[in-house]
Amino acid sequence: MDYKDKTKEKLLKLAREEFLVNALMDNLTDHVYFKDRGSRFIRINKSHALSFGLDDPDRAIGKTDFDFFTKEHAQQAFDDEQTIIRTGQSVSREERVTWVDRPDTWVSTIKMPLRDNDGTIIGTFGISRDITEIKQAEDAFQNLFLRQEAILAEVPEIIMEVDNNKIYKWANRQGMEFFGKDVIGKEASLYFEGEQETYDIVKPLFDGIGDIFYVESWQRRYDGEKRLLAWGCQVLKDNEGNVTGALSSAQDITERKRAEETLAQEQYLMSTLMENLPDHIYFKDIKSHFIRINVSHAKSLGLTDPDQAVGKTDFDFHTLEHAQLAYNDEQTIIQTGQPLNMEERLVHPNSPDSWVSATKLPIRNKDGNIIGTFGISRDITKRKLAEEEIKLKNELLQASNAEKDKFFSIIAHDLRSPFSHFLGFTQLIDEELHTMALDEIQEMVRMMKISATNLFNLLENLLKWSTMQRGIMDFVPVKLNLKERIGACLEVLSESARKKGIDITTYIPDELEIFADSQMFDTIIRNLVSNAIKFTPAGGKVSVTANCNNDHYIEVKISDSGIGMPQELKNKLFQLNEKTNRNGTEGELSTGLGLLLCKEFIEKHNGKIQVESEEGKGSTFSFALPEKIGV
Repeated sequence: MDYKDKTKEKLLKLAREEFLVNALMDNLTDHVYFKDRGSRFIRINKSHALSFGLDDPDRAIGKTDFDFFTKEHAQQAFDDEQTIIRTGQSVSREERVTWVDRPDTWVSTIKMPLRDNDGTIIGTFGISRDITEIKQAEDAFQNLFLRQEAILAEVPEIIMEVDNNKIYKWANRQGMEFFGKDVIGKEASLYFEGEQETYDIVKPLFDGIGDIFYVESWQRRYDGEKRLLAWGCQVLKDNEGNVTGALSSAQDITERKRAEETLAQEQYLMSTLMENLPDHIYFKDIKSHFIRINVSHAKSLGLTDPDQAVGKTDFDFHTLEHAQLAYNDEQTIIQTGQPLNMEERLVHPNSPDSWVSATKLPIRNKDGNIIGTFGISRDITKRKLAEEEIKLKNELLQASNAEKDKFFSIIAHDLRSPFSHFLGFTQLIDEELHTMALDEIQEMVRMMKISATNLFNLLENLLKWSTMQRGIMDFVPVKLNLKERIGACLEVLSESARKKGIDITTYIPDELEIFADSQMFDTIIRNLVSNAIKFTPAGGKVSVTANCNNDHYIEVKISDSGIGMPQELKNKLFQLNEKTNRNGTEGELSTGLGLLLCKEFIEKHNGKIQVESEEGKGSTFSFALPEKIGV
């Protein structure tokens, strides 16, 4: 066989093996998957793709478990696979799979190292089989077993078995204690007390007409005392469907019957109160399920009948947050036995919030044990709305006063100083120009330019701040190239940096883009960089960096090697009613207004700003804006 024939044979063999592998991957109901060393999918079979909701297995290539499962499950799978890669040991287990958008499932999984021809581990592969139904069946069987065990061990009822002739064949412990140990083999009617129609009621049961009956029957106890028993009867049949007897369970309801007359009057009085009191009254069990509520409370929950609330909880009527708070309060009462008095806001999913004044107390049984809680609440919504309106108006008034005070403070102090300097220079030129040398005039003009620039910047910030406060500033976000935009802003400030010998460096990816209002964004950058230059001594450094973080926010940082600030001053930044103005390293004007303007513009974009600074070690102002509008 020549080389070509051998090559052809190898290709045919390879094609056949590929066909078999594809057939296996396309038809196996188990989930088969291969991953690289970074736990990224290299290949999965059709069954696994369908479990991900994919119509093509190739759509999983390059993705990881984090794209399909909850973070916790994906992390566990990743850790397992990295352990396999590190140790070369396989992993086999049954595990719960937690999905983001569907109920949990169970799988039996084996994961193994994936090696190349040289034996080097290049990834992992695994096979998992869905065993959810098996697990559910096992859980159901286990629950049934435990329930039956508990019933047999703790059942308090009298349980009796009779044959077709109404002869007792078997009795549980409670049955023998009630009727006597000699009850087996005796006819049931021997224990009837007085004339009654018990047999007539259960006759259809033995005739095969019905399967279950309930009957109350007066019975004579072993000591001769008359007791009323409530019987539940279940027919017993053989394999052919013929009735062979009945299994009955009974509860002694004598005391309950005797108490009914006593309770009737109390129940009438209670019902009168529950139907007519305008306050909300409610009773709950130890798990915070409603036992009873009054008519007024039912109406507040949107119910037409108080009984519609029985068995439900606050989670069925209120928001999750409010229901959880109510549940926590009630569990605290149950644990401590201490009542609670409070005013609380009720948050309703489909109606406006309301306020109530509430008292919650423990419910105790006759032995003093806490078995639940009850509460009385009164609607105080009108009062609270009035209080909130007053509080809001006070806050608005305080904010308005703070804005006015800030505005007047800037006009009275921060504008006055540069104007005074400017007027002083003009007066000096007016009076001394004929005696001044050219270099003196140039220096004077330079100082006037600095004063004019400071005045212009301050007035520009005042105008923008005033426009922002009045709500008339347009907000038009557009797509901006971050590097180009920041570069343009820095160009405006380059002269002031050059004069102080400050080196400004930037690190901004070329392709980084952001949606922002261009004028607001320019104002933010100019103010923050201008501040950095202001408070950095000559020969210092300022850097501007930007990057996109994992939360889809663009983060911009402006750092300087300047004088920094003490903690006390840092705590006052961005607060309207605090005085934060101070001069720069060469006497440059600073009012603190620029930072307030930056904060409001950044928050207008749903962003946030923060500062890190230490006295003598410089400052870093950083702000984050959403990568896209609406994030």
